[in-house]
Amino acid sequence: MKRPALLFSLALLMASMPCLSDAPADFHDGSYLSAIKGFESELHNATAHSKESGELLFNIASSAYALGNLAKAENYFRQSVFSMQKACGDSSLEVSIAQEGLVATLLEQGNLIDADNLLQTLYATRSKLLTDNHPQLVRLKTLLASISWEMGDKEKAATEFYEALFGIRKIYGNIHPHNASTAQCIGNMFLETENDWIAEIMHRQAKLILSTLHSEDHPILLSSLNNIGAINIDINQLPDSRTSFELALSIIEQHKESGSISPIEEMRTLTGLGRINFAEGNIPQAISLLEKAIDCYFMAWITTGSESVKATFLTPPHSTLAAVLLADNRPLEAWQVIEQMRGQVIQLSKFEAELSAPVQESISMLRHKLINLENKMSSNDSNDTVFAKWTEYNSALTNLLNHTTAKMLMNCNIDLSAVQKNLKHNDALIGWLDAPLSGNKHTRFVYVIKSTGTIEWRELPDQQNNRALVNQFIQSIHSPLPFSDSWTTLSDQIWEKRFAPAADLLTDVTRLYAVCSNTMAGIPLDAVRSSNGKFLVDQMCIITTPSASLISGKKTDKSEPLRSDILLIADPAFNENYKADFEVTANNVMPNESVIRSALARNAASLAQLPRLYNSRTEATQIAELFENSKLMLGADASENSLTNLTLDRWRVIHLATHALVDSHSPDRSALVLSQLDLQKNSAKNNYSNYDGLMSAREIRMSWSLDSDLVVLSACETGLGKQTESDGFLGLTNAFLSVGAKNLVTSLWKVNDKATQKLMVSFYEKMAESNSFNPAQCLMLSKQDLRNFRTENGRRPYDCPSIWASFVLVGGAQ
Repeated sequence: MKRPALLFSLALLMASMPCLSDAPADFHDGSYLSAIKGFESELHNATAHSKESGELLFNIASSAYALGNLAKAENYFRQSVFSMQKACGDSSLEVSIAQEGLVATLLEQGNLIDADNLLQTLYATRSKLLTDNHPQLVRLKTLLASISWEMGDKEKAATEFYEALFGIRKIYGNIHPHNASTAQCIGNMFLETENDWIAEIMHRQAKLILSTLHSEDHPILLSSLNNIGAINIDINQLPDSRTSFELALSIIEQHKESGSISPIEEMRTLTGLGRINFAEGNIPQAISLLEKAIDCYFMAWITTGSESVKATFLTPPHSTLAAVLLADNRPLEAWQVIEQMRGQVIQLSKFEAELSAPVQESISMLRHKLINLENKMSSNDSNDTVFAKWTEYNSALTNLLNHTTAKMLMNCNIDLSAVQKNLKHNDALIGWLDAPLSGNKHTRFVYVIKSTGTIEWRELPDQQNNRALVNQFIQSIHSPLPFSDSWTTLSDQIWEKRFAPAADLLTDVTRLYAVCSNTMAGIPLDAVRSSNGKFLVDQMCIITTPSASLISGKKTDKSEPLRSDILLIADPAFNENYKADFEVTANNVMPNESVIRSALARNAASLAQLPRLYNSRTEATQIAELFENSKLMLGADASENSLTNLTLDRWRVIHLATHALVDSHSPDRSALVLSQLDLQKNSAKNNYSNYDGLMSAREIRMSWSLDSDLVVLSACETGLGKQTESDGFLGLTNAFLSVGAKNLVTSLWKVNDKATQKLMVSFYEKMAESNSFNPAQCLMLSKQDLRNFRTENGRRPYDCPSIWASFVLVGGAQ
């Protein structure tokens, strides 16, 4: 994710919110840490919930934002909004200014939905208070454009960016901080569209404005210098790139002792210089610089925000360092560096389990309080006290996690022998390294680990963007034959470009663990054909995993066959029509795309329009008949209230068959849809929660505790979410793994209701017949059965990979 460069908008806002201390001068001089201390000192003497306290809270937040401490910035911006509302009224200009700072922070964190919702509110407020060409309306266009860009509406974003730039120049002239921030945003836009020439012009323009307004060595120039340096690496102009990064480094060295340097910008500077030294063959210097960059990465990571924000906000420098270590003939260290950035959200939960009981209890208590308050706020059942308590608990939880589990992750090195101990003779672990070089090229490797021996690294021949190829392959499989058969050609290319150099290491493998992050995220490996023309699903069972750390943990003896203790939730009631007679005629129920989008926004009417999953009831009922002590929750009983009140950690297998809402922008909002009936009546039974009939990824991560060997998400796209470099797709899958699920079955695209029923029943039949717990093998065999199923006239309706390849097993050691 490229930074929107909105810091300078906040500097502009600072000018409209003066206070009596010397701290504003410190802020504008770049002495952000000193500014925070000054503002906090003034805050002690200010009246609570006054306009003055709101201004001071805003200024603390702006200073924290400048240092890259987004968690602190978000907390203080929220407090500023609250104080301004109390002092000036909800629809005041002062409140909208505080909200503008919060929007910038949420956008910087990647929380696009909340940022967009809040921005629409404050834009409406200002439109009522101000004329069309008022500066405080014009400058919001940069925020509007940034959100449009991140949400994928490129054409709208470009229009809004230029409207903002021309409007700002007309009002303020060419030399103004907001002009600089908008120019940087436009530069980032052109950089993403690979128009490096215009991107560099815009970033140089921003640098010129800022150096005119400040000094040549002001910390505010770091972002522009780093952007110019990064562009020149991409176009292979290394001398120009070095000049920019070395200027940035000199500013860092001059100001670092004062605590005024953002670790984010320091990380970018060191990473850029590391890449240049690598390209020039100076391996020792590259390693030194990149190791320092990783230290800065973790400093920034600790103070970024919530778990999901940490995984989506920053691009880690680990892959570049791993490539340099390979060039230095240090293969084990290269793999350890790669693994240090894999599955970070899940690793946090692992470290959390190692904390003392009192600390774990405090974390759990704060999470439950936050979820209860968020349920109240989302249902508009909130007041000033609810909001103030949420801010207090959120700050306390962030601080507690930052000073415990996050610091443990910084010093974590995965042990190769611990991974190999959990691999059997015919097992292998495969993973990939994609590291940027100069000239917009990459160095690419595949590695294989077996139960004995060393890590085997093989260089891949193609330096181009393999993610584009993977996306084409995934998209082609979505279209079933005979409408598209391009997937066969693309599958062969995937094998040649990503597997073939290590093919000799896979000849005897019957079970493959695949770390599918970054370039390989979301790929259906079962549908890849090897050089012999056979699908991988016909040669080995495959478990995808976000990190080898899931395999390296202490293996519990859960190999006994599955005979009982299964919880099945299916066919939830979305509206009153559910009470009509059961219809067996429905075969394929795909929700309308507009209904899905509206349901994602928690629109109750759209949730009620979701089509009933008739076959899910048959699916769950048939599965329940296979096992003892199974519990069925169907229809109105498949509710959030019923599920929350269960002791979930007693179930060995949990099966959820319903609609899934996957949010690719704000992964915490991804949710499973449960019964929509009697929500108010159910919530009245609980004094602390308001149920909305959705079980979100955030709610799961914050309030669930599992000890399940398997969770099956029999729904559409449950394996997707927001794509990250460190954790693959962040969303529901990641949430379940974080709270104790050992393995998951998830889907990578929209699935056919009838085919899913047949696949799932076959899967559980094989589990019931097996003499050991082996979900990977059972899923492989059930896919083969589905492909080979023939109707009475000999037709094979489920032969296409678009039908059988969507469901994958995700987890750790089997």
